[in-house]
Amino acid sequence: LALKLFSAVPISMADERTMSMLTWLNTPRRNAQHIGTLQDHIKIRQWHRYKPEV
Repeated sequence: LALKLFSAVPISMADERTMSMLTWLNTPRRNAQHIGTLQDHIKIRQWHRYKPEV
């Protein structure tokens, strides 16, 4: 239990990256996108950037 508790990282870097990507994707020219479209874009981008430690 202690290992799980102390392995949690107390920073919000992933959240900050996601919000940065959201503002990058939602430019004034693309402001008519639905939130589902933005979510799909972010999920795909995060999946492609994910590199698990092997």
